[in-house]
Amino acid sequence: MTILWDLDPRASHAYGFALGPDTVQIFAAGQVGKALQEGNHPLVVIGPDIALDAACSLAELERIDRPELGVILLRHRVDVTT
Repeated sequence: MTILWDLDPRASHAYGFALGPDTVQIFAAGQVGKALQEGNHPLVVIGPDIALDAACSLAELERIDRPELGVILLRHRVDVTT
């Protein structure tokens, strides 16, 4: 099951074709961590409106406890420094 962390309530519909029907959308960082503890989620997709600092913090924290977790960061524009 995939977690989509995005503030836009339409995001799960917009990305649903690529992420699949079992995607769970979450709107807050704290809820992402809780969902990862409670279930089997091999992938977190972080939407383009989530602050880069918050996205990086989540990925950094979770990689220690869940090295098998995939994290995909979506952005509105490509930034080579990111």
